[in-house]
Amino acid sequence: MELPYIQDIVGDKKETPVAPFAKAREKSVVAYVIKRYKNNELESVCLHYYDESGREIIKGYTCARDHESSFENILDKQGRRVEHRAKNSRGDEIVKSHRKWIKHVDTFKDGYIASRSYPKAKYLETYKFSTENPCIYAECIDEEQEEMIQHWEQYDYFHRISKQHYIRFAKDNPADIRAHESCTYFYEDYENKDSRLSHCVAMISCMGLCEFIREEYLDYDEHGYWRKMRRYMLIDDTEELDYIEIREIAYNKEDIPKLEDSFAEAEYYLNIDEYEVDSSFNGSPF
Repeated sequence: MELPYIQDIVGDKKETPVAPFAKAREKSVVAYVIKRYKNNELESVCLHYYDESGREIIKGYTCARDHESSFENILDKQGRRVEHRAKNSRGDEIVKSHRKWIKHVDTFKDGYIASRSYPKAKYLETYKFSTENPCIYAECIDEEQEEMIQHWEQYDYFHRISKQHYIRFAKDNPADIRAHESCTYFYEDYENKDSRLSHCVAMISCMGLCEFIREEYLDYDEHGYWRKMRRYMLIDDTEELDYIEIREIAYNKEDIPKLEDSFAEAEYYLNIDEYEVDSSFNGSPF
């Protein structure tokens, strides 16, 4: 549910910084597996791989009881995505070219990126930030889709992410809102600058549907990544557990086979017919 950092949308912080306090995702992860459990029953599993720089997910696999899917992102020698390929268990295949997004023109102000244009895609991004009330704003104009997209990131006193907003609407009518997400982040100890993220509360609205969600993050590893997450839904003013995710992370290539074995085991369980499943095992670690 976490929205991407604006800095990660732009690129490397050293090459194209958006603000002096901008946060970016740590690039140490090489692969990860996420197992999702609903009602203590394994519901789905996914495996994703990053490229050597840790910036771009290059391929992924997902398995659930009723479907399977995979995707691959083709990169050029500079690590830029040029093509996206996806398949599902029905045999449907999608190939989407990203070549029109390769060439772009950046402008800078006082050492920070101010705008980025993609001439072939007819897409313009502009960036602004405030140091007094630490906040980053990004605005994107998509001429082909006739849409505007706005991102906000607000930081607290310790320059930790505290709020994120994302809204997409029709370019000629801001009242025609097509998607809106708002996330507020809470920390274990607000007064401690090194305190870890404890939970996030979000409102997600899309095409007239609205959901209120809370995600609770647990069992952090030594790199600061959560290994367990509980997602709750607000239903009729009552918070109900929706599902639990268990995440396994590889920080070097030597650990990838362990993740692949974990994914294969979960995939095997999900592909077993219900009448073949031993009632003493439901794929759940709980």
